[in-house]
Amino acid sequence: DNLGIKNATLNVWNATSLVNQTTTNFVPGTVEVSLGVVVTIVDNLYSWFYSLFDWSGNNFVTKNYSFTIDSTPPVITNISYSPNTNATIDPATPITFNASLTDNLMGVQKVILQYYNGTGWNNETMSNVSSSNFNVSFITAPVNQNYTFNIWYNDSFGNYNRSLNYSFVSYWDCTWQVTTNRVGFESTFGSVAGFNAIKYIGNIT
Repeated sequence: DNLGIKNATLNVWNATSLVNQTTTNFVPGTVEVSLGVVVTIVDNLYSWFYSLFDWSGNNFVTKNYSFTIDSTPPVITNISYSPNTNATIDPATPITFNASLTDNLMGVQKVILQYYNGTGWNNETMSNVSSSNFNVSFITAPVNQNYTFNIWYNDSFGNYNRSLNYSFVSYWDCTWQVTTNRVGFESTFGSVAGFNAIKYIGNIT
């Protein structure tokens, strides 16, 4: 400005309000300057612009610029798997894993199920099946095995996290209970368990 820059005001907005307004004043005769202002702000989407005045009262406003501050990974909830009981998880059984993930700024980028099947860790990418819901399936090994799993996830800014480890077992089990409801002869033979074996459960008359 050939008349000299009097002041420059930085305006920083989020989606709803002005979060910072910083004015820098200059001495008369300042016709050119490089200006930087340090502003402390939290995670959010922002826009900013400068408003400048010269010593004659002329005003110039820059165009709007935008930026995003995102230092927080997505939030994970509702981790589950199905089937989910010892009686229903057997070798060679398909298991479906589900989780809900949200990220209010940049969005969830990738969700990976990590599971240990007794011999090594494996990765399965989970699919976004609806809004915040992700799932994936795998088939358990054809032998009795203990499993440990967790879910790794990140957003498009590279913020990542991992859930706690969870465990379940997959083994052959056959459990049944025999009872009679005949009036006057109500009885139970108790629970009997076994696999590929002949079991004596009692007399039925």
